[in-house]
Amino acid sequence: MNIRKTISTELKSLKAIAQKANKALKDAPDGALVFCHKNGSVQYYHRLKSNRDSTHGTYIRSKDRAFAEKLAQAEYNRAVLKTTDSQAKLLTGFVNHYIPDPIQKVYLNMPPEKQKLIKPYVPTNEQYAQQWISQKYLGLQFNQDAAIFLTESGEKVRSKSEKMIADKLALMGIPYKYECPLRLNNTTVYPDFTLLNIKTRKVFYYEHFGMMDDPVYCDRAIKKLHDYQMNGFSLDTNLIVTFETKSQPLDLRVVEKMIKNAFTSTEA
Repeated sequence: MNIRKTISTELKSLKAIAQKANKALKDAPDGALVFCHKNGSVQYYHRLKSNRDSTHGTYIRSKDRAFAEKLAQAEYNRAVLKTTDSQAKLLTGFVNHYIPDPIQKVYLNMPPEKQKLIKPYVPTNEQYAQQWISQKYLGLQFNQDAAIFLTESGEKVRSKSEKMIADKLALMGIPYKYECPLRLNNTTVYPDFTLLNIKTRKVFYYEHFGMMDDPVYCDRAIKKLHDYQMNGFSLDTNLIVTFETKSQPLDLRVVEKMIKNAFTSTEA
């Protein structure tokens, strides 16, 4: 969770509410609304500062209920303003003193000579990413006659587009796993790429469908997306999808934009 962004949103909401309350109070009547119970009913009274010595004030007849509503609304608006003001001051003070990832910073602020002797309670983003990458898994095997494309790091992938995506991920500094198994109900699938957002430590699954000209392939792609959605995966939340045809090849600008949008949308 991005605490600063969440608080910023809350401050904007408080400001908007305060503006509404202030605007309403400009036309509010003077005085206060008081009430008492009598013979099983509620009686309302209008009390001004000048007649505070009286028990209730001036009785408000039932036909003047709208006036009583204005007095009640004014009291509510004044209470709202008091609350929005105190909450805004509290949140602003918190933001001004808030330190993101404080336990990580304790470790990072120590000399490198001591860091190598310490096992931190909260790993740094780089340590977490390295631990995530080092987890072993058994991906799909390559058949002997299968086409093989090598990424810039020497990793085997199955298509030119997958090589382009893998190289783009590496260039963006995004840790990934190629064809890492994922359980969907009672079925195991192998997403093209499993990505790690280092900042939030959230995992995304990236599927690239590169043969959408083929009707059979297209049907399988739709079924696969359906399976993802039925198992709680959705676009920009934890699933990224790109498509390709012969006339519309993969555009790496789209790849980069979709990844950034997905990562940013979940940092809120």
